[in-house]
Parts: sequence; structure tokens; C-alpha cells
Amino acid sequence: MFFRSITGVLFIASLRTAWAHPESLESRKAALEPVSDPDFALQSRAVTINTFDYTPTNGPLTWHKVHGNEKCRSGTHQSPILLDSGSRQTAVGALTYSAGKTEGELENRGTAIEVVHAVGSVRFAGADYALDNFHFHTPSEHRVNKEYYPVEMHLVHKTSAGKALVLGFLFQLSTTTSSPFVRDSLRNLNQITRPGSVIGTGPLDFTEIANYVRTKHFYEYDGSLTTPPCTEGIKFMIGTEPLSLDVNTYNTLKSIVKFNSRIIQNAPGQQNVIQAACYA
Repeated sequence: MFFRSITGVLFIASLRTAWAHPESLESRKAALEPVSDPDFALQSRAVTINTFDYTPTNGPLTWHKVHGNEKCRSGTHQSPILLDSGSRQTAVGALTYSAGKTEGELENRGTAIEVVHAVGSVRFAGADYALDNFHFHTPSEHRVNKEYYPVEMHLVHKTSAGKALVLGFLFQLSTTTSSPFVRDSLRNLNQITRPGSVIGTGPLDFTEIANYVRTKHFYEYDGSLTTPPCTEGIKFMIGTEPLSLDVNTYNTLKSIVKFNSRIIQNAPGQQNVIQAACYA
């Protein structure tokens, strides 16, 4: 909910549960950096700004140096990975998605644009997973037949027991069409250009997502968080057909997050790429 009536800026340091971000889960201990700019006087709480990034000294090749992030260097079921025609795929209709019209909050976490508090759920293999958040990577983290896409969206879900399932959608740029869901989700993107800022999304309609889930195949594998602490045991489902994204939205997103894609990891079960590169 976006609060429109407060005096000054009241920041409530509310670290959400460890599963609140699929790619930072237990790393939610990152320091809070409140936004004091009067332009954001309608904000009512602080946003956790990620302490890791994608630079040479604080990026994917060095994440493991922080205590608790050892899986980033040693894990053998890491994400993202290369996908191709030989990758395991779900049958059409293996997943179902349920969501009415809802609203959320759009956050700038420094290295990610994330929507929280929207309501939705996915059912797979007899288990129900509730939507926790969704966020965007540019360029895509997963590649198909070695090809990357301009944007990848992750919808992160979890069961009541904490098991996570990520629905991933790849995007190709278009000058004529654009995903209605992403258009609505990011309609206020240009108002949160500063890390730590947050604003309401306005109405969100998951019809496009539900239709895609019902009629398309997904690549399926068990991987990890793609950011620290690189926890494993995450179920990934990546849509086999890209959606469209308009160029203007893409350019705005890219100008804010710059670059937030982890390097491709080895196939599940094989040696970690950092160990393979450094200790071969």
C-alpha cells in the first residue's frame, strides 16, 4: 500500500522475512539507507539497499569472500545456467497460476527493481506457492542456446514451509508491442530512480501471466539464488518463449539498475565455475 498522507518522512526499518527476495533471502541483513530527499516525502518506510553489486571488487567473483556466502564459490547447483533444446521442460498445463487484480509497492534496492506486497500464487506438483516478490535483471541471467535476452523477470514464490519456486520470463525488445503486465508494474519506474525509494504500483492484472503459465512450456531445474548467499534448493521455471518489452521501458530500467546479471554457472551437479577457473 502507498501511503499518501504523512508528515515528513517516517522510516520504519522493517526487514522482511528471509524469503522476501529470491536472490538475497537470508542476506536481508544489508544495511538500511533511508532516503531523505524531499522529492520522496510520500514514502513511509525504508527500503533495504543491497550491499553487494556487480563490479570487479564487489561482484559475483568476490561474493564468496563474505562470511555466509561460501556457496557462491563451492555450490554445485548454482544459477543461472545455459538452457537449450536438451534441457528438461514441463508439460503444458503442469503449472496453474491464480491472481486477481492487486497492487504492490515498487522498490529501488540499488541493484534491483522489485515489486512487493502483490498477491498471487502458483500450483505445481501438488504444492501451492504464494507470490513473495518479483524483480528484473538486465541483461537476462539465463541464456537460451547461448543467447542472452535484454531483460529477465523473476516471480518468486514460496510455500508455507519456505520452499521457493521462481517463475522466470525472458523479454525481447519491440517497437510495436509490450507486455501489459510489465507495463503496469513499471508505470511509476521513473519516480524511483534513487536507491532506497519506493512508490505504489497502481493496479496490477496477472491475466497475461496466468495465460502464459497455462499454455506454454517452462525449462525446469533445481538451482540457487543468483545473488548472495547463493543458497541452493531453489526450483527454477524459465518460460521457453520470450515476451515483448517496449524500448522506452527497457531504457529506463537499464539506466536505473545499470547491470545486475550473475555470470553463467556450470550445469547442475558439476564443479562450481569459480573453483573450475581458479583451482583447475
